[in-house]
Amino acid sequence: MLNKMKPAALLCLVSATGALALDEYMPLPARMMEVGIGLDRWAVESYFDDSWERQDVRFEKKPIQIPLQGKFGLAENLEGSIAVEYYVQDLTDKSGFERPVLGLKYAEPTLGVGGFLAVTLPVGFEDIVTADPYATLTFGALYGKTLPYITLLANATYSFNTEDQENSKEDEIQFYVKPEYGLPIPLLIKNKQYLGVNLGLQYQFFFNQVVQGDSESDPAHLATVSPGLFYKFNHIIALDTRAYFVMAGNGLRHAPMGVNAMLRFSLDESLYNAM
Repeated sequence: MLNKMKPAALLCLVSATGALALDEYMPLPARMMEVGIGLDRWAVESYFDDSWERQDVRFEKKPIQIPLQGKFGLAENLEGSIAVEYYVQDLTDKSGFERPVLGLKYAEPTLGVGGFLAVTLPVGFEDIVTADPYATLTFGALYGKTLPYITLLANATYSFNTEDQENSKEDEIQFYVKPEYGLPIPLLIKNKQYLGVNLGLQYQFFFNQVVQGDSESDPAHLATVSPGLFYKFNHIIALDTRAYFVMAGNGLRHAPMGVNAMLRFSLDESLYNAM
């Protein structure tokens, strides 16, 4: 059972890399730069079988990843990005860089709607991506709007994967929504700081699965919840943290749980020209 689960689980984990370059935020303003460095620690102690039942499975290793991200406002409402993750330790105690992701994001600020495109390149450390890694094309739509009491961010994506060295692949459709409430704390407002509490909800649908050249007709599902905090120290530095838990699923899917933190540095044109 676990051998059958492994190819699909690896694809599930790699799909998070594409989401890193295409994060939920609206595009940066023109000539604005943002650099992010983070830490992601997670564990797998269960999986969902074909009947949506959670089953115990124990992996001794608790993977540690360092996500790195760079974003730049290429033009008004248009953002380019590059992202990569470094595995300090994966489930098999290997280390190295994952596949890098190049992304473009555009949004119309008045309506708060836009679209994006990303390419996950078939290169990386062999211990992490295997000797013959596959490529991923991700595209979709996004929404971002500040409402009377909350800021609402949402997106929908489709990811197409090429086959790997074992002639295995699957595609994915994902829906994500994150409302955030800014806490009206007088001390923070006085110091021009911001603290928001948010709740991310993600649904993933996996289909068009091929395992070693043979098509698998049964799709798979995962539903994840991720409560988090966003703290803006000033106009340059912000901290984005979240925990995540897979709540439901099927199709022999790993159910990881973990915590993620990303420190973001925003630089406008005058700041990085002065460096």
